[in-house]
Amino acid sequence: MRTYYSPSTIHATKVTADYLAEYGVHTGPNFADPHTGALDPCAAAYRAITGRTPGWFTADDGAASVAVLTLNEDAMDVIRLISDHLDTEPPVDSETQTVPDYIEHLAFWVENTPPSEVIGRILRAAHAAEHTTTPTIRLAA
Repeated sequence: MRTYYSPSTIHATKVTADYLAEYGVHTGPNFADPHTGALDPCAAAYRAITGRTPGWFTADDGAASVAVLTLNEDAMDVIRLISDHLDTEPPVDSETQTVPDYIEHLAFWVENTPPSEVIGRILRAAHAAEHTTTPTIRLAA
């Protein structure tokens, strides 16, 4: 678990919760529902960072959606922040067998959690990260 997140990551995490409250928490296939506008937490994190929801998130091409997410470091920071504050550990990526799969961690969690708790947990994660001690910078003498 990371012990420090930047203020911009914490703010984007709060915005992620706001988007989920506004559009709904999506638990079905893909990362977003094209009919209702509901988002899963990963898509909401991406939207919080970029201000948009790519069409890939409503398509059946999960690999493209995952690629869009993983290439955006800021969105991945939000996803990691949320994952770090869940009660379970993220699974290991099936290809590398070593790298934690934060996206899959959130996908499994959201499928098994009521929407109000998803939003509440994300807000609590942002609050906890906000009140974590900032890193100490030591200068060489």
